[in-house]
Amino acid sequence: MNTTFPLGLTKDKAPSTRGVDENAQFLITRIKEAYERKSSHEEPTAVRSLERYIILNAIDRLWQEHLYAMDALREAFIYAATRKRSADRYKTEATTCSLN
Repeated sequence: MNTTFPLGLTKDKAPSTRGVDENAQFLITRIKEAYERKSSHEEPTAVRSLERYIILNAIDRLWQEHLYAMDALREAFIYAATRKRSADRYKTEATTCSLN
C-alpha cells in the first residue's frame, strides 16, 4: 500500500480493533487526503486533464477486454456448432451406409 500510495502507514500505526469496513474507510480517507495535498501543488487544469486521461484509458482498456472476451465466446459457439453439425452429418452418413 505504501508503494502505490505513500501514506506512511505501518503495522504498529494500524489499530487491530477496526473491522474490514472501517479499515477500508480509513484507507480511502487517507488516500483522498494525500491526493488533495499532492494535487494542491499542481496546476488544476493539468490535474483534471490527467484524471480524465486515466479514466478514459481505463474505460477503453476494459471495453477492449470485453470485446475480446465476446469475440472468444462467439468463436467458441461457432466451433461448437460446427462440431455438432459434423457429428450429425457423420451419424446420418453412418446410418445411410448401414441401411444399404
